[in-house]
Amino acid sequence: MDNFLKKEIVRIRKLVGDNAQVIGAVSGGVDSSVAAKLMKEAIGDRFHAILVDTGVTEPEAKRKIIGGTFIDLFEIEALRIEKEAENTLRAGKVEWFLQGTLFKGAASSTIKSHHNAGGLPARMQNGEAQLKLLEPLRELFKDEVRVFGRQLQIYEELISRLPFPGPALGIRIISEVTRERVEIMRKADHIFISMIREAGIYNEVT
Repeated sequence: MDNFLKKEIVRIRKLVGDNAQVIGAVSGGVDSSVAAKLMKEAIGDRFHAILVDTGVTEPEAKRKIIGGTFIDLFEIEALRIEKEAENTLRAGKVEWFLQGTLFKGAASSTIKSHHNAGGLPARMQNGEAQLKLLEPLRELFKDEVRVFGRQLQIYEELISRLPFPGPALGIRIISEVTRERVEIMRKADHIFISMIREAGIYNEVT
């Protein structure tokens, strides 16, 4: 295992402590998956990955609306996890929220809101859950994350996957998001991915 990974695991253990629990959103993309696997290596079953399966007209407003739905879910899940852990060996408050922020994502968040950067919203810091932000990949670029993902033995199909927006397919729909339009976008995305795979250029597209 790379020296960076070993040091980061030690840092996470010291930062989180022996009892606190961590939640994090996993989209199925490279960044969130590597961050989640790293967290699992560091603190085991005190990390809880939340897979959000998701499929307004102005793009920036759309990002914030979708993000608000995610926040509602994370707050509910944090309280549920704490309740279920009561009187068990995993008892402890959910204190941290994991994000797979990369160096590039952190920089671009100064230009536009970024689904994986920019800190926690005030609601998540000051609300009922009161979460703190944990970003183990913040100093890395995408190529480095892929290398570390392989060292963490994440399967290649996921590691080489093309970037996917955290707010999901809804952010790619130009007009109002409806079930019908999300379904059309799913089909279009599937056709596009299938075509570049068949052309043998999937791993060349970034």
